[in-house]
Amino acid sequence: MFAGCAENALLHNIDAAVYTFELVNFPADDGDYAIPGDFNGWNNGDGEGGVPITLTDGAGTSEEVNITVSTFIFSITELGTYNRPWYPATEGNSVDGFSGDSWNFQIEDLVLGTRGTITIDGSTVPATITVSN
Repeated sequence: MFAGCAENALLHNIDAAVYTFELVNFPADDGDYAIPGDFNGWNNGDGEGGVPITLTDGAGTSEEVNITVSTFIFSITELGTYNRPWYPATEGNSVDGFSGDSWNFQIEDLVLGTRGTITIDGSTVPATITVSN
């Protein structure tokens, strides 16, 4: 799997991982959320490149996302807002704070060129993050 990256007069391929985000047992109201992060330029889901996700009874699954970095931070926010804690997740694969209805996370050492699911189980504190291929 590759993602294209335009650089002035040339185009080169970057190995990309293709993943869906799956939220389970998530402590949030039903509704529309977004998954912004430094894998997609912090797009909050209200424009091109955003990762929207709808939660019903604490569960939801995003569309497939191309990820071209192996370590990244991301949040879960209300769709179209930047209502989130303004500090990054630390200590890999754990929640680093809760502010109203947004959460920060970190993934480390994602293998590029793979396809799978990133599952965030909100029934534990910190949340349990599982990356499966």
